[in-house]
Amino acid sequence: MPVLRLKAAFRANKARRLGRPRPRIAEFSILVNAAATSGDEIARTILDEAAQQLALIADAVRKQLFGLGEEVLVAYVGGVFRSTILLDRFRALLEGAGNRVLAPIYGPAAGALLEAYRAAGVACTLSNVPEEKS
Repeated sequence: MPVLRLKAAFRANKARRLGRPRPRIAEFSILVNAAATSGDEIARTILDEAAQQLALIADAVRKQLFGLGEEVLVAYVGGVFRSTILLDRFRALLEGAGNRVLAPIYGPAAGALLEAYRAAGVACTLSNVPEEKS
């Protein structure tokens, strides 16, 4: 039954035709994750392929910014990583290549502030930063 729900949701949402596809895709990803968790192999394949694509992107960025053999910390960001199936696969793919995958230390605003300081050549650390809301 989960596959039928996925097909119906996809037909109803047709992400490319929507004016606001991001929330609809997020809703669809929740359905895919629920189906995969219930044992649906097609949904599991969708999550596996998504993890592979995200790992390819992260690895391409790593190759541009870091040298061969250099250990890199990779933080995952976004609601798609709420799927433990996807996160576990993403982690396995990247950590096998010498990276360390971890949750972000700070939320988006603090990360942007740190990056602005770094770009300006200012060394700083943050303290008393509130935890990001889930």
